[in-house]
Amino acid sequence: MYAVLVSCDVLAVALVFAAVVYARYLLGGAFRLEDYWAHWPILIIYVLSVASFGGYDVLLSPPQEIRSCSLATLIILAVLSSASFWVRFPFSFSRSVIIVSSIFLLALLPATHFGVKAYFSRFSWWGFPTVFYLFEKREAHYVNLVVKRLHASLKPVLLLCHRQDLLAGKMRKNIPVVDGPEFFSKPGVPSNAIFIFLGFPQIGSGARGILQKAEQRFSRIIILHESLNFGNQWAKPVDMGLHLGLETMQRLLDPTRLRAKRCVDLLFSSFLLLVLAPLFLLMALLIVLNSPGPVFYKQIRLGRGGRPFCAWKFRSMVPNAATALKDVLDEDPNLRKSWEERHKLPKDPRVTAVGRFLRLTSLDELPQLFNVVLGDMSLIGPRPIVRAEIKRYGARYEMVSKVRPGMTGLWQVSGRSRLTYAERVELDSYYIKNWSFWLDLYIMLKTPLAVLRFSDAQ
Repeated sequence: MYAVLVSCDVLAVALVFAAVVYARYLLGGAFRLEDYWAHWPILIIYVLSVASFGGYDVLLSPPQEIRSCSLATLIILAVLSSASFWVRFPFSFSRSVIIVSSIFLLALLPATHFGVKAYFSRFSWWGFPTVFYLFEKREAHYVNLVVKRLHASLKPVLLLCHRQDLLAGKMRKNIPVVDGPEFFSKPGVPSNAIFIFLGFPQIGSGARGILQKAEQRFSRIIILHESLNFGNQWAKPVDMGLHLGLETMQRLLDPTRLRAKRCVDLLFSSFLLLVLAPLFLLMALLIVLNSPGPVFYKQIRLGRGGRPFCAWKFRSMVPNAATALKDVLDEDPNLRKSWEERHKLPKDPRVTAVGRFLRLTSLDELPQLFNVVLGDMSLIGPRPIVRAEIKRYGARYEMVSKVRPGMTGLWQVSGRSRLTYAERVELDSYYIKNWSFWLDLYIMLKTPLAVLRFSDAQ
């Protein structure tokens, strides 16, 4: 696995540098192409830099992957740029080549890692076989959900139960369920499999004995328990007087980080409004020609602190949409059920022809850039909701209401309208708990791909 990642990185870096050098040569660069063969040590330095930031851990989450690859690229850029000022090399060395190549690699290197893992995870030799140990009584649905959400590089192969009556229901296919104590009573050899312990009861209840036996067979052990379910991928272990503690930080509640995020929002939204001004005019013309009525549609949504604001969109429905909705729901119980579950309708009859295109491509939401400039919204954040949806969030609404809602977010790039409402709430909560610049960058990079998956949209 590691050799594949390293080889693909070397190939990506070599191709980018070669393309940039050749492009500069075609544009009139006064050097010989063969002189750049002397730059081959950059490939080794690049690999070492990525490795120093943990970039070859196949279990990294996407934001952590972007962080490792981006920091490695920036370090290489800083080192080589500085060296070009202070050292006279006996061969051609262009700072412009280094800078342009680094800009391309900031996007290409994480994309290479994502692509390699997505492709090779389908093969049995890629990843780590994963063994689960169930110590407390659980519904099979809970275990199946944990398995479903595993990292692509973790391959479930076995479920060990401490007692026969602990698992209520049936496990998904191809995961054998066997007796845990009997498994450990037999001699075994150390394995590269990952051992995941589901539940961690009182130390005197036998859990410690199971973990001690697991330590002799498995190189890596992960403990999953509700008390550790902070959903924070940036959590770090700390030593608290011979006890292991877990430190987490709710970064979106930090005023300094909130101000930094606001500055980024203001800068990028203003830039996008200037660039997209011609598109705004074209959309306005199409809307008016297709259906008489206003160009924009405003809806009262809840912002930071639960304060209501007017969220702007291009109008995508007929003018009497509220009446049309009531009539449709009264006539079709199945549509009413769909509306109650997702607050959306498949093939919504209220939507105009132009509106259907705008929704399919998410262009109807572009006017919310004005909301971002005004401070009502953020470019990335939880979805803006109406007051009637508060009850669906339950106790989580208090946390969600502490941040600005976003034009795009984690739920939008994770399935859009295919997701249930409960899954949206969970993803919004996860975003707040795990926010970082790298997570925002990951969502921003995935947004265009999510928009192009028309099957996920209404």
